[in-house]
Order: sequence, then C-alpha cells, then structure tokens
Amino acid sequence: MNSLWPAARSSCLQTRTTLQTCRTIDSLVSRLAYGTVRPYSRPSIPFRQRELSSRKLDGEGCGWTGALGLQCSKRFYASKRRAPKIPRSSTLSNESPPKTGSQKAASPKVAPGKTIYTKYGQLPAEYEDQIGLDYREDPITEEESQAIFGGVMDVDSAEQFLRVIHGRRVAGTLPDPDEPSSLAYWEEVAQKSALAWLRKNVPIDEDENATLRAEHELAEMEGGIDEDPKKIGIYVPNVGGGLTRGGKINVNLYKSNDSKGPAQETKSVYGDSGLDAIRKANEAKFAAQEKKRQEELSQADEAPQNTGTLDHVKPRSRVELRRKGENPWLKYYEKKAQETAPEVVPELSAFTRLWPSTLVLLLTIGVSCTLAHFYIPPQRAARMFPEIPPAVATISTLLVANAVVLFLWRVPPAWQMLNKYFIIIPAYPRGLSMVGSVFSHQTFSHFLPNMAFLAIFGVQLHDEIGRANFLALYFSMGATASFASLAWWVWKRAFVSSTLGASGAVCGVMAAFLWNKKDNGVSFFGLTPEVPSWLVLGLLFGLEIFSWRRVSKLAKKQILDHQSHLTGYTAGVAGTEVIRWRERVRKRQAEERSRDIEGVMK
Repeated sequence: MNSLWPAARSSCLQTRTTLQTCRTIDSLVSRLAYGTVRPYSRPSIPFRQRELSSRKLDGEGCGWTGALGLQCSKRFYASKRRAPKIPRSSTLSNESPPKTGSQKAASPKVAPGKTIYTKYGQLPAEYEDQIGLDYREDPITEEESQAIFGGVMDVDSAEQFLRVIHGRRVAGTLPDPDEPSSLAYWEEVAQKSALAWLRKNVPIDEDENATLRAEHELAEMEGGIDEDPKKIGIYVPNVGGGLTRGGKINVNLYKSNDSKGPAQETKSVYGDSGLDAIRKANEAKFAAQEKKRQEELSQADEAPQNTGTLDHVKPRSRVELRRKGENPWLKYYEKKAQETAPEVVPELSAFTRLWPSTLVLLLTIGVSCTLAHFYIPPQRAARMFPEIPPAVATISTLLVANAVVLFLWRVPPAWQMLNKYFIIIPAYPRGLSMVGSVFSHQTFSHFLPNMAFLAIFGVQLHDEIGRANFLALYFSMGATASFASLAWWVWKRAFVSSTLGASGAVCGVMAAFLWNKKDNGVSFFGLTPEVPSWLVLGLLFGLEIFSWRRVSKLAKKQILDHQSHLTGYTAGVAGTEVIRWRERVRKRQAEERSRDIEGVMK
C-alpha cells in the first residue's frame, strides 16, 4: 500500500533527544511538505486523535509546526526518481486527451494551458505518481486547506497532496477500501478527507478506472508470457496459420552445439548482475574442461591404434591393443565369476548368514586341537627334507600356499572358485571362505607385508611351541579372525564389502610370540635394548584401536580390516594361554606317572 505519512524512527540525530523517540519525514508527505527535516521529541502524553478528526489543530506559522513540530520551508526536496510509465494499450478506450478548445467545458473548471484528466484512457504517458494530476484550474486556497485538513498541512502541501490523490483516482491505483489499512491514523484521516473533497468537487468514475487498469495489467502479464519465450528462443509463434493454434517449441534450442540457429541471448533491462558473470565464467570453464576431456578421450582412443613405429615403415606396423573385457574367453570367465553371488542382496537374517560360517569355525578349531593333541613329530630320517629345519619347512609351506592363491587370482578360469571359497562376502557368505580367505591375497602390496611378518615371527614361535601347536594356532586364529570380520559387517549390514587375507592369522602369530615371552624382554634384531614384550603387544593393540576409531570418526572408506586384526591379537593371547595350560597339564601327568613307576619299583 502506498505510504502517505511520516515513518517512525527509533532515535534522533541530536544529543538532547537521544533517549527519546523521534519522527522524520520519509514518505509522500515529506515530498509534499516542501520543508526541511529537524528531529523533534514525541510528547509524553499521546496526541489526541479527536482533535485532528474535528479539525481543531492550529499551528504556529505553518500547520506542521504546531501539530507535529516540523519546520516548513519552500524548498522542494522530493526524490526525482520517475515512476513506471503506463503505456497506451489498444484494449483500452481510444479516447484521446481532451484539447483545450472544444472539450474545455466538459472538464470542471478547465483553465487555458491546463488539462483535467478524468478517465484512465486519457492518462498521459509522462504521468508520475509523485507529481499527480491537475484537478482544477486554480490552486487550493488557505481557507479550503483549513476546511479540508484542519491546519495539519500548509497550502502548498495540501495542493500537492490533492494532486497525488486525484492522479491515483484517474490511474486506478487507490487502495482497496475493503482491505485493512496499514497506514498511520493521521495519514488515513488526511487521505479520507482529501478523497471526500475531491469526490464532491471533481466527480469521476473511480471503479471504471480501476477496472481498466486491472485489465491493462492482465494484458501486459499475458503478453509477457508469450514475449519472454520468444526473446529467449524457445517458442516460435504460428504466424503462418494452419490447422493448429498458438505456436510450437523451438527444437533448435535443444540441438547440439553444431546445430544452426541457436537461441539468441537477450540483454536484461537491469544489466548483467554479478551472479550472471559468475555463471558465465563457470560455464566457460566447464566448456573448456569438457573440450579438454573430449580431446584426451579421442587421443586415448587413437593410442591403441597407432602404437609402434610409423605406418609407412611396414604395412603391419599397426598394433591393436585389446581392451579388458573384449576378449570372448575373458568375458566368459568374468561372467562365470560374477554368477557366484546374486546381483541383488538376498533378504536373509543374520542367523541365516552366520550359522554356516560358525559351523566351519567350530569344526576348524576342533580338528586343529585334535590333531595337535595326537600329533607325533616324525624322526629326522622320515622327513621329506631332513636338512631343512622343521620351522623353516612349515613356514615355507604356508608362504607357497599363499603365493599359489595369489597367482590363481590372475588366472581367469580360477575366478569362479576363488570368489566362492577364498573371499568373504557379507552379502552372500560361504562357510569354507573362513579358512580359504586366510590364504588369499589379490595384490603384492597385501601379500608381501603379511608374509614378511609371518616369516619373522612364525619361525621363532614354531621353535618354541612345536609344529602341531603352531599349525593348530594358525588355522584357529585365522578362522576366528575371518568370522569376527564377517559378523561385524553383517551386524552393520554393510553388504557392499568384502575381505580377504592372512592379516588376522599373522596378527595372532605376533601376539602369541610376544605373549609367550611376557616374562622376558624382546629386542628388535639385537639392535635395541630389550623391551617388555607385553608393552609391545599393548602398543600394537592400542595403535590398531586408534586407527580404527580415526577411520570411523572421519567417515572415511575402511581399507584395513581392523576387526580381523584385533580379533587376531586377542585369539593369539588366548591360544597361547591354552597351549601353556596343556603343557602344565602334561607335565603334571608326566610327574604323576613317574611317581607311580617309582612306587612300583620300590
């Protein structure tokens, strides 16, 4: 709604009124009063509204100084910004503005040189809301101003106020009387007074003017809907006639860059904004990157076809490199390997996924412990390689087994078997993979560190606890670590994952070696002083937990199987304690047998 009264401010510019509320002219009346602004204090007792409505306000000097405390001046300081012009439309009345000759008597009090407009179709193109329109030949008098506004405005302000209100009557921009007013009380009273006087002395059809203006704005909106698509080139009007009405979509807009007739970019009447400049710069940057990427792709496509020497050296110098997956033989085994698991994750419960692996785990531990209990080391002459120490032979066999599986991962016919039994897939687990994954590595970077630690710590642990105990411990720890990793991912429902490798078993070997020497210290290759082995084991355990928590906190992709490593450390300590307990039981039984034999001999 148009503002017709001073807007309230929260502070003054003078120090003597800093703590009081003040009011400055900042609306239409400020543009009508021709006065300079000076701050003033609002009185502690509210101004009585009935004095304004009963026209009893009298000021000293001009009306503003007595009623509102404003100092009047003849200097006009209104804004020079022009209001939007209202173009003529063919849908409106074709009436032309009345001339100062023949139609002078039709308008009230028409003076030579002045034109009184009363209809919307006569509205001049240079009409501005701040200036308004003439409503009669002579300006308002002091007595008329007093009668209309009761001394609230001076004569010049009242004249301009009436011009603005009359212009809005003709332009059809008066506020809707049925809507609640947001104007201040003084502004609303002044507007009602001005409208009442103008309707009495300058009668016009305000409803018709408002209706014509609404129709004009609606026509402009409908015209804009058709014009905007034409400007940006996505709509082509059907100017040639035919059976269809309207137009059609400009399909050239959606063609590739090499198509002819692209849509022309229109320039905004408000100029290019900063966001438009940023958008254009980003589009240019993206286009350059896309062009560079296309060039690289085209060069990559040409590279396999142009390797070797130049074409003119030999007719058969063109070497074609076959891309991965293009060989029918390779594609066949790739498809067979992918058939080992369903394309869609099956809806299975955690128990259904884990019970086969649990059964294999228990069976592995039971068989390992049973064989270790009944195993009898062979005589030196009965061994296959008597010149090789038993520890080296055992560890070498494990290394060769891991190396064979590493090689098989590079043999396509073996992929189907490896995907079934040598890798753990939580989405579709298989029980035998609890043991097979302990010997499975797909890369040398994974294979070499595990085998290096196994060779360093495995040989020493083998010499201390024996072959049977070592193999039982190795298989049991590996299967337990694999099952712990599987159970963790099933519980987390992270089915788009897989795990493999001997890391869990190797961590168990390291933990068993350190825990077996917990009463003694360990030295690294004899180059460092002895350190308590339990301290080294605790450090490894803590580093593993820290690394796992760091990955979880940063929400990064987990590359290492921390669950398997931690389970391997724990299983190594537990397995060592079981072996120690068995040794103590065996010693006690041997002592009892020796005592029984001695008693019989006596």
